[in-house]
Amino acid sequence: MGKLRGKAAMGAGKLVTQCLVGSMLVAGILVLTSQAAAAAAQTSSGSVTCSLSGVVRFSPPLSRSGGGTHASRVTASLSYCTSNSGIVESLSSGRLRGVFASSPFSCSSSSQTGAALSGVVRWQGTAWPHGGIGRTTVEDGGAVGSFPGGAVVSLQVPAALSGCAGGKVRSAIVSGTISIGQECAGVDGPITVYPMVPPICGAQNYMPTSITTGPDGALWYTTNRNNLIGRTTTAGVTTLYPLPYLWDGEWGNGGITAGSDGALWFIANSGLAIGRITTSGSVSTFPLPSGVGLASAVTSGPDGAMWFTTNNNAGPNAIGQLTTSGQMTMFTDPSLGTANWNSDDHRYLWDITSGPDGALWFSMEYASNEGQDWIGTISTSGAVTTYLLPFAAAPTALTAGPDGAIWFGTDAYGVIGRVTTSGVFSEFSDPSQIGQVLGMTAGPDGALWFTNYSVPGDTGFVPYPPIGRIATDGTITTYGNPYVEEGAMGITAGPDGAMWFSDHINDSIGRVSVP
Repeated sequence: MGKLRGKAAMGAGKLVTQCLVGSMLVAGILVLTSQAAAAAAQTSSGSVTCSLSGVVRFSPPLSRSGGGTHASRVTASLSYCTSNSGIVESLSSGRLRGVFASSPFSCSSSSQTGAALSGVVRWQGTAWPHGGIGRTTVEDGGAVGSFPGGAVVSLQVPAALSGCAGGKVRSAIVSGTISIGQECAGVDGPITVYPMVPPICGAQNYMPTSITTGPDGALWYTTNRNNLIGRTTTAGVTTLYPLPYLWDGEWGNGGITAGSDGALWFIANSGLAIGRITTSGSVSTFPLPSGVGLASAVTSGPDGAMWFTTNNNAGPNAIGQLTTSGQMTMFTDPSLGTANWNSDDHRYLWDITSGPDGALWFSMEYASNEGQDWIGTISTSGAVTTYLLPFAAAPTALTAGPDGAIWFGTDAYGVIGRVTTSGVFSEFSDPSQIGQVLGMTAGPDGALWFTNYSVPGDTGFVPYPPIGRIATDGTITTYGNPYVEEGAMGITAGPDGAMWFSDHINDSIGRVSVP
């Protein structure tokens, strides 16, 4: 049904920023500077730069009549890559092997032209604090999963330079700095984009998923890659906290939540534990009992404890309660079924949230029989009640609405649901504005806000607007930004009266002004 379970891809090659190169040829040395870097400084709060030194080889050789019209090979060493955007990232070294699409140099005049840069950076050493040492692809045009690069270079030819005068300059030494990545513009209409590492967009090195507002007035979120918890202030400054274990969270709504103890709680260690992180970044974990399966979503309950859903491939699914002091209790019920795909009763528990009636509400898909899915409730004493959906749409993210009902998204592309605390359902359908809804929350304006997650290759893909708003009467409004892909996932009401969301595809956190 197009769900995200199992799509987490761990560890990608690591980052750098956009391409720095500009030049002056003095005694055969090309000093590279960047026109792109100047633009980045005007439109973002920081950048990541690496020192660069190497060689460019011209094809054919430069001469006063031209040359260098074919791709010119570049081999360079990169060292000490850092960011001034609120994140400090470091690499001991790396090597770039690539090409300029055509040489921007000319011996016949002091010209300045553009050149597309492509290649691969192979990182070396172990100084990168978040893992993922490997390769970074530099590709002009900004293909998904790679960093686009481009250079604007000027060349001055001293009269005494015998190489050009003689008609053949085959190579030159290059030095300076390099940034790799597509600059991410900030504001378009009501949406503001904050790249996790400005000014990079589209890197897919972090892939933020679930997001919530923390007790410190910042936005906290989980990431799909590189074992991190992220924190972004309302000014767009990001801090990343490494986790001490492998984690591949995939949730749009239920992966992280604020607890009653002033900390953030999240699904940890690929679902084998519940994690806790303080606002200063201290991490602790609470392992699930053996044999209960994997946790999928967590929320703060009306009793001050953390409540979470689990899916078990080898036994019954369960719902857990974890006090802030670390005491864990598991509740099971025949209606929760099992997550074993080989079972005739395969059920999958998705999200969980606190309801207006003092109970916990959860969404459950019945994968063995399309069109038979449930919204369920569990009391703080463990009593379970389930309500069968009267329409075919597997429920995903859910939240308590301002009207005293539970609202939920679906992966049916076009359907949002509502259920009263007595089990009466309503269906709101709009295939043009509702995609696969993986995030939903109540806004400060008395409406429900949701994310549309859909990327090319998914069944039923259309370019849905990434952010939607549905009033309690069913009126839908959507919002977009050209720098936001169709990968919006989690969404939360921010401390500043706006809505904040995670852009899973674009390594960004977004802010939507509430009308």
